Amino acid sequence: MAENGAVAEPVEEQQIDRIDEVMQRPSLLDVVQERIVTVKGDAACKIPGVIPARIVMLCENREKVTGRDEAEAFWTEILTAAGSGDADARCAVLAYPEATVVAVEGTTSTVGEVAKELESAHERVAADKGQYTSIRVVSTTEDMAKFVLPGPGVYASFVNSPTAEAYEELEPERVFKATSAVNVAVLGLGMKLRGMSSGERELALKDISAVAPELPTLKQLMGLLKQPEGAPTLTEFLEVYDSPLDVDLDGENVWPMPSTLNF
Repeated sequence: MAENGAVAEPVEEQQIDRIDEVMQRPSLLDVVQERIVTVKGDAACKIPGVIPARIVMLCENREKVTGRDEAEAFWTEILTAAGSGDADARCAVLAYPEATVVAVEGTTSTVGEVAKELESAHERVAADKGQYTSIRVVSTTEDMAKFVLPGPGVYASFVNSPTAEAYEELEPERVFKATSAVNVAVLGLGMKLRGMSSGERELALKDISAVAPELPTLKQLMGLLKQPEGAPTLTEFLEVYDSPLDVDLDGENVWPMPSTLNF
């Protein structure tokens, strides 16, 4: 009997109740996935348990361009092929006369598929007919809190930046800062576009320099592309991102190697 006259629960039943209580507590993974699912709109992927990711790339055009149409069509095709199962995938394309800056956001798998699809397209096309002569990966981000770009789709614009007869590679000590500046400029532009109505956004994309004067110049982008020690190429990125993980256990590095157990 308990002190107040009530019948005390058997010890075994109390232990079972505690176990049930612990089992009902959500794990950290459950909490994260629940928060992702409950966030509405563009703040997170609508696919349960998936957190948005982003990749920003810098490409050297094979031929000079004078508008955004060709780049918009190319990246619409890439995004459609890579993100067919991702209804939230989105892409921003800044086409300069001799370079292109691209930002893709979607699920982690979509971002990876975009990189692989771009590499495949680069390899499939004859060397003298490809869209780009070189592709550098400026940055990749996973586990983002939210998208920066507006809703799903491709947002393309032409940046009429002055060209030059030749471009010099950027000094090695300036590469990191300049590469980071490209990434920051893309994020800043995405936030501006995100805060606009669809009509305002379309007008802005027709004259992007007026909306985002802080965008890097073509000279700065070409300096990064010409620098061999700059950002990794798409091929180098995929060698790390898409290669199988080879786990090296400390137990396998013991010397002399322990004798095997015989039964």
